[in-house]
Amino acid sequence: MTKTVPQMSEARRYQQLRAHLSYLKLADAAEHLPRILDAARTENLSLTATLERLLEIEVNATESRRLTSRLRFACLPQPWTMGDFDFAAQPGVDAKLINDLASLRFLDDAANVLFVGPPGVGKTMLAVALARGGVEAGHRVYFTTAADLAARCHKAALEGRWHTCMRFFAGPKLLVIDELGYLPLPGDGASALFQVINQRYLKSSTILTTNVGIADWATAFGDATVAAAMLDRLLHRATVVGIDGPSYRLRHHQATAETMRKAVAAHVSLTPAHASLLDRIHRHQSNQNLLLGSLPQTRLGTTQTPRRRRRPAASTAARSHPRLPSLRRARHHRRFAHHPPSRPTKHSRRQHDRSAATPHLLN
Repeated sequence: MTKTVPQMSEARRYQQLRAHLSYLKLADAAEHLPRILDAARTENLSLTATLERLLEIEVNATESRRLTSRLRFACLPQPWTMGDFDFAAQPGVDAKLINDLASLRFLDDAANVLFVGPPGVGKTMLAVALARGGVEAGHRVYFTTAADLAARCHKAALEGRWHTCMRFFAGPKLLVIDELGYLPLPGDGASALFQVINQRYLKSSTILTTNVGIADWATAFGDATVAAAMLDRLLHRATVVGIDGPSYRLRHHQATAETMRKAVAAHVSLTPAHASLLDRIHRHQSNQNLLLGSLPQTRLGTTQTPRRRRRPAASTAARSHPRLPSLRRARHHRRFAHHPPSRPTKHSRRQHDRSAATPHLLN
């Protein structure tokens, strides 16, 4: 005799499917399940296509969360990408070389990249763009400055966490060290930087940005031996990108100033940002003129501050004698000289207690 299995209703099967998705922590798939089922019924999708579309939503959501986590760990200063760099403004930069680096092939070889050039030419932007590409490709990336790295290593050495700090800097697939040579490193800063480079040698890649030429590293670090050992490990597998050109910041400032100067001279319409800036300047000048016009003026044109009334100073006797009553007490005595109050006042009780306490002063 065979047992008949009761048929499960469609509603119960749907609720059980949502419960299974929630148990497996597929929250996004469970949330979009009604929409996927409606689309499968409308488009007459097969069971395989429906399942693939449902899991695609969960995979995309998981990848988005992981990308957010990697970006948070990377500590990138700006969300720059390679498309934000203006190669026309820096003709000295080899666009083919930068595009080849953007393919991230140097990460597979554990090679390094050095950007050398004066301030403002785009070294940090290129380094951040490569780091952003590494994060989007699924690699662990960390961004820091040379001064911050030296400070963290010094603090870790004082607190007995030197090996933990070295493991932290050796962990990322790509480490970006910015502004090397801008600030003087402390006595153990160069040694800490060498230890980090040595830990990552032939294991993972490092990107450095510096304004100091390679020939001047011995003078910049103050120790020729450490500088030579560091360069030996960095340049073994490295791509050196030299950038020499005008500063982005100075060029932007000069372009803004020139636009405003031409607009004011020709009396043409300005952009909203420039018009707002000129309007604020005019209002500031108008407020200053109104403020100066409302102040009282003397014959010499200087501001005259009104003098404050001073209270009459107490007499010398009142300041020197400790038991002489004040002006208010004197008025009280004159008021009740001929008509004493029916009940003792606070002042009279105080005088009585004082007389009883010091009888020798009344004799």
